Amino acid sequence: MANSANSLKNNTDSNLRSLSSTSNALNTVIVSINEFSSDVFDNLFNWGLYLIEALLGFIVVASFLIILGVLTTHWF
Repeated sequence: MANSANSLKNNTDSNLRSLSSTSNALNTVIVSINEFSSDVFDNLFNWGLYLIEALLGFIVVASFLIILGVLTTHWF
């Protein structure tokens, strides 16, 4: 029984070290992915939003000018 307890403790310690090492490696991967995402995709996303805003602004201005043209044609 004493041998089993010793073996269980050694195996538990070994597994804990292995899990800790794996956890550290995964944390490193997560940090790398977050840095890559913020460097690449955040800039693309921001430029995409600016492009959508400009397109919608152009559509609103063009629609206003069309309505204004229809109204002035009707009034005069």
